[in-house]
Amino acid sequence: MTNRIDLAYLYYLPFCMVFVSSDRFHQRCAPLFVRPDQQFVWGPELKDALRGLDDYYGALPGKQLERGLYDIAGRPPLTKNSLVTEIWDRFGPGWRKADALDAKLDPGAEKRLVQQINELVDAPTISSDALDFDVKDPESIAVERHVQVMRGKYWQIPKDVADKSP
Repeated sequence: MTNRIDLAYLYYLPFCMVFVSSDRFHQRCAPLFVRPDQQFVWGPELKDALRGLDDYYGALPGKQLERGLYDIAGRPPLTKNSLVTEIWDRFGPGWRKADALDAKLDPGAEKRLVQQINELVDAPTISSDALDFDVKDPESIAVERHVQVMRGKYWQIPKDVADKSP
């Protein structure tokens, strides 16, 4: 019965690029079903690689860590080769070209963008009977998420931003 349940997880294969599992049944069976544009990753190997990244980022100076994970760890470090970088190389071509990924808006454009986003988020909610557009084809949609300031030992957002929040 257990193998039948484990086999059911393979139904996710068509919808993923990387299938990660620590189940020995998956380790034996998944490679038989993985397409050439997919990869099976053995869970303990990924866990070791992620532990290596945690050690790498954890060793950074405190001031650098205060910039937040989204800034310092938006992608694997260019200097560290691991299973994680191999996966990024295979499924995220071009990620090593830092200039393309680090494009910054000029301060004025960034300020206008933040203002527009805040206007959308702060706009009053309207009732469904007051809608004057096709809900299946909106011009824009705002989804609000709350991010923890810290998660474990890492700042997720820059410390100075967190210090300014209400």
